[in-house]
Amino acid sequence: MTPPPVVILRPEDAGALAELSRLADQDPWSEESWRDQLAQPATLVLATGDPASGLTGAIALSMVHEFAEILNLLIHPGYRRQGLASHLLATGLKRTGERGIDRLCLDVNVNNAAARALYAGFGFSEDGRRPRYYSDGSDAMLMSCKVAGTTGLPG
Repeated sequence: MTPPPVVILRPEDAGALAELSRLADQDPWSEESWRDQLAQPATLVLATGDPASGLTGAIALSMVHEFAEILNLLIHPGYRRQGLASHLLATGLKRTGERGIDRLCLDVNVNNAAARALYAGFGFSEDGRRPRYYSDGSDAMLMSCKVAGTTGLPG
């Protein structure tokens, strides 16, 4: 199966991102939050689907100098377990590597075993924890991986 095309989102796509966030995230970001984030020069949001008719997935990255952070990775519930998260993460790794980024970090809910396994498959390792970080009281696991020299492919 051919991976779907990945598009770069702009501030005018904030409504589509807010809708995807509402469907896919336990702590969704508002349209205003997405618009503000998309307006930041250091932010890159890559997505699958069409902002006009509905996004199927998105990854939001913040890149400053040689450092990048995954701000959010969202997959529409109807499109999960089809490889979209891997496709978006691989594309994000490729884009950060092209920009000379050395390290990519993130935080993930310790209870999200599927996401933790996805990240581990791409070479992310645990760096620490933020106790009671999420609204449900769950800890955040801090993870990172070296980007330089990665192929964007798991394991």
